[in-house]
Amino acid sequence: MQNKRYILLGLKHSGKTSLAQGMSRQLGIPWFDLDHRIASSHPQYPDIRSMYRERGLAWFQEQECIAYDSISDPHCIIACGGGAMENPSLMERIAAERDESPKTLRIFIDSPEELLFTRIIKHGIPPFLSSDAPREHFRSLYVRRRNMGLEHADVVISAGELDKEEVLQQLLDRI
Repeated sequence: MQNKRYILLGLKHSGKTSLAQGMSRQLGIPWFDLDHRIASSHPQYPDIRSMYRERGLAWFQEQECIAYDSISDPHCIIACGGGAMENPSLMERIAAERDESPKTLRIFIDSPEELLFTRIIKHGIPPFLSSDAPREHFRSLYVRRRNMGLEHADVVISAGELDKEEVLQQLLDRI
């Protein structure tokens, strides 16, 4: 297996963190989660949702870039946050890295809309969704982010209703 940097993209609750952990186990390389790095840098917030709600989108996107830039390991797995594909600065960094080295592989985890919506609202409506019409808002967000993910990806993994191990195996077979 070549030394590569694997960038996992996908909507919120598509399984990026679980896949990063599984890939790390199988490939024996470190993994990083951008949301976890942001949260650990700002312990005054109880969670990502409250941080996003209080500080806003622009601040959060800046934190995503800072977290990404802090990872110097060229051979690792990075799980991006669910909104990363709508962060132009972050996506430019990833694209530039990909253009400089074919050793960076962007992987999009493609999951069904209804499955993601159910997972996302399980703990309440997150701040990035309209509380007036969360389902409709999510639908437009899903279509937009999914299209971006498909556009940016070098590899697309169809998660569907597969369990974590099946998705992991599909991913490992494709890289």
